[in-house]
Amino acid sequence: MRICRLPLTDLESDDDEPEIDEQWHDSLLHGIAHRAYLKQDSQTLDKQAASEQLSLFTAVFGPAIPAHRATHKRTQTPKKNQIPEGMVKLQRFGGLDNKSAPEALLVKGLMYASEANNVDFTKDGKFRRRDGWEKVLDGSFHSLWQDDSGNTFCVKDNRLVLIADDLSTTDLMAASSRRFAYADTGAGVYFTDDQSMYRYRDGSVEELAQAGTYDLSTTDLSEDSAAYDSPPPGYLLVWMFGRLWSVNAAGIFYSRPFRPDQHNLSEDYLDMPNVTLLAAVGDGYYMGTANKVYFISGGNPKSPGPTKQINCGAILGTGITVSGSKLFDEYSDDVVVWDSERGKVAGLNGGQVVYLTEKRVAAMDAERGASFLRELNGEIHHVTALEEPEEENNIRAGDSASATIIRNGITI
Repeated sequence: MRICRLPLTDLESDDDEPEIDEQWHDSLLHGIAHRAYLKQDSQTLDKQAASEQLSLFTAVFGPAIPAHRATHKRTQTPKKNQIPEGMVKLQRFGGLDNKSAPEALLVKGLMYASEANNVDFTKDGKFRRRDGWEKVLDGSFHSLWQDDSGNTFCVKDNRLVLIADDLSTTDLMAASSRRFAYADTGAGVYFTDDQSMYRYRDGSVEELAQAGTYDLSTTDLSEDSAAYDSPPPGYLLVWMFGRLWSVNAAGIFYSRPFRPDQHNLSEDYLDMPNVTLLAAVGDGYYMGTANKVYFISGGNPKSPGPTKQINCGAILGTGITVSGSKLFDEYSDDVVVWDSERGKVAGLNGGQVVYLTEKRVAAMDAERGASFLRELNGEIHHVTALEEPEEENNIRAGDSASATIIRNGITI
């Protein structure tokens, strides 16, 4: 249905604003200037300037339509598959592009949105409004994580709790504002806040070590009668290639094979400070800092294979390992995905990388974040919440309700 009407409110004073959307106000000035240059006065009449201003005006609003033609058009019923005048047929959407110029947002039949908030783009080139959210638990939360058995851990109001499917909680221990990193070893869930190392097993929590304190009371006497250190606290924790890897300011420390509770801190470590990424694929692992990332072949840290440098850094906390089939049509091996100054990056076997968003989506500046993969309405979403450097303790994801589409330099 179309409605054509005059403005509801007349313009009576100089302070009144026309009933026209603000985005068109600047372009209206060209129409005013056109009329001004046609005024029959020796100091204002300028037909060439009037013509130029009219061209600028009609480029945005189109040519003037005589009243009798406008009346005729309003009474006509559009034919089947005919697009009524003044309406625009949208192309299939290729996704978000906030890096290209407006005139470059239509590429090979695909239209890209310069802004797309609170909507998801679908595989068939459409977009779907997000459903919004509903509060289900009150409190202050951080360090949400789920193990392979479906146990959901979270710090709620400075208490580490387990969250059941019915959203009831089971208290485990006192915590703080320090964030936990977790690793499921199959022999218990290990977690650390860079100050202490804990293990959750059989429904209870045990503190294994505190930063800087490794004595006989916190070590494990193994079957070969040798004393080993407990796993050291850190800010990243990974279970890969049968070892528990803990990252702290001193470097990366790894356990004995399939003994996550046994470490030799004086020998079994990699001297690499300020690590922000540590995650495995089938034939090696990705390790990096905010400025550079490396791929190390093989899974034995005592005899690593060839190393390959990747041309980007990694944002702390964003690295996750997922099945490649979730991201690529013909690749089923595990893939490491992380966020960087070049956007989202996928690391494959052999150190091959794919820059997933660099071409069209501007990367955010952030010191740390958190990521997860979800499947919703048949679509795979890699979701990241990033913390900006100047807004510490304020991880958030943007969710407003607007979309701007620009075609031929004009917002529609």
